[in-house]
Amino acid sequence: MSVYPPEEFQVNRFDVTPEQLNKFLSLVFRSCDETEIDVFLRANPEILAFVSVFFLTGYHNAWVIPQQLIRPRVGSQTKGLKPDYLFAGENSDGITWWVLELKGANETIWIEDKNGDFRFGDAANRGINQLTRYIDYCTTNQETIRGAYRITTFTEPKGVLIIGREHEFKNNEEKRRLKSRHNKNNPHLQIRTYDALIRKIAEAGQISYKLPWLQKLQINLLTTKPGDDVQYHAIETDIDEEKFAILNEH
Repeated sequence: MSVYPPEEFQVNRFDVTPEQLNKFLSLVFRSCDETEIDVFLRANPEILAFVSVFFLTGYHNAWVIPQQLIRPRVGSQTKGLKPDYLFAGENSDGITWWVLELKGANETIWIEDKNGDFRFGDAANRGINQLTRYIDYCTTNQETIRGAYRITTFTEPKGVLIIGREHEFKNNEEKRRLKSRHNKNNPHLQIRTYDALIRKIAEAGQISYKLPWLQKLQINLLTTKPGDDVQYHAIETDIDEEKFAILNEH
C-alpha cells in the first residue's frame, strides 16, 4: 500500500507548454463537444492539473487518473461505474480527492422554459447525476477502493463538472446567480465552465515564476461579471500574438 497514487498518473501543471494551451484555447473558443475535448485532455493532462487551483491544492503534487472503474459491471443488474477522471491534489493539509466529469464546451448549463423558469440542461443534469452516483459509491466503499488501487489516503471525494462557456451568462444575470448559488450550496459538487479553467491558467501565469511565457497572457473572457471561482482581479486582454495567434480569430 502507498500514500500516493501511482507515479504514472502524477502531473505537474507547470509542465504545460504554449502549444498545449494554444490547442486547448482553440477547442474551447470553437465550443467543441465533449469527445473532442476529452481526447485532447487525456493526451495532455497538464491542462487538467490546473483544476487543483480552484480548490487551493496541488501545490505539492497532483494526479490525473483517467477512465478507471470504481465499480465493476456485474451481469445485467449492476452497471459499472467509470468516471471521466479521478483527480488528487496534495498541499500541506494532505491529499484531497475529486471525481471529475467533462461535458462539451458547446453545452448549456441552464435552460429557460416558456414560463421563464430555469432547469439544468440535459448534459448538465446528466453530469450532476453521474457525479452524485460516483461520490456516493466512493464514500460508501472507501476501503474497497483503497485496497483495489493500493492507496491508503483515498477518502470521500468531491465532484467537479466542467461544462459550457460563460457566454451563457453574459446577458442573463439570473443564470449567473443560479450557478453561483448552486456552488455555494453544494461545496462537494461544483460546476465550472471551461472559461473558468482558462482563467485559473492565466492567473497561474501572473503569479508563478515557473511559467514565464504565460505571464504575458491575460485573457478577456467577455463575461458580464467574474464567475464565483474568481479570487483575484478581473483579467484584461494582453495576448502574445506570435504564441497565441488562434485567439485573434475570435
